[in-house]
Amino acid sequence: MDSLGWGHNYYGQLGNGTTSGCALPARSGMIMMWWRLRQGNITLFALKANGTVWDWGYNYYGQLGNGTTTDSYVPVQPIGVTSAIAIAAGQNHTMSINRMGQRWHGIHNNGQLGDSTTIDRHTPVLSNFVNAVSIVAGNHTLVLDVYGNLWGAGLNTNVSLETGTTVNTSTPTAV
Repeated sequence: MDSLGWGHNYYGQLGNGTTSGCALPARSGMIMMWWRLRQGNITLFALKANGTVWDWGYNYYGQLGNGTTTDSYVPVQPIGVTSAIAIAAGQNHTMSINRMGQRWHGIHNNGQLGDSTTIDRHTPVLSNFVNAVSIVAGNHTLVLDVYGNLWGAGLNTNVSLETGTTVNTSTPTAV
């Protein structure tokens, strides 16, 4: 099945190998069978049924996880991400859960990657979230673990992590 895309394409987010926009749905020419598809900030992330993750589009902060900050007009794989079971896209970062642990990459200015630092990551790194089964993201990351506990890291200026403060956190904190 060919994938279809339309709209602005300034950063190659349509995945058709160009930066030309399309007013109507157009075939990209790539055969893709996506299991899950998520959109970040002008970047798309896809999880295939075989557990591989693919990203394309805007990559200024390294959110594609391929070791560069170069936009990609076609899908590329983040380094070291295999056997993924879930993905999520934040403002300018992405996360995946696999059977061996969580991996996150991209902008890290508010600690949203949860690895106890605020260093941007251009390749996926293991976070300090453990036993994750579900993830969501925005300017922060929320993780549900296998025990039903909710953990968060990142931007907290509007008390969005429900920690009782407005302090950002780079370490997973109980929500």
